[in-house]
Amino acid sequence: MNVVKKDVIRLVFKERDAANKRFPPFRSPHEGYAVILEELEEAQEELDNSIVNFDMAWGLIKADQYPYSHVRRSYNATVNAICELIQYAAMQRKFLDMEEQG
Repeated sequence: MNVVKKDVIRLVFKERDAANKRFPPFRSPHEGYAVILEELEEAQEELDNSIVNFDMAWGLIKADQYPYSHVRRSYNATVNAICELIQYAAMQRKFLDMEEQG
């Protein structure tokens, strides 16, 4: 995990910076919380999708059937979840920026 942690932090700041170019700072903790929660819900939805497809692949593997399409869907959902988690962390960072600017 330590191998990629610095890269992840860079991606979080890159995502935060891109969001700051498109949207103003949060006007209140309430607004920030709502935006952060939305990103968390999107990440959870993608992760749930990944888990469902991975479970389906295991069912096919146990039945000696072709699991690759489900593993591919699981993989794609996992990548999407990671992107959403980066957005989640970026919005948390943006939230913390309010304290530093205040």
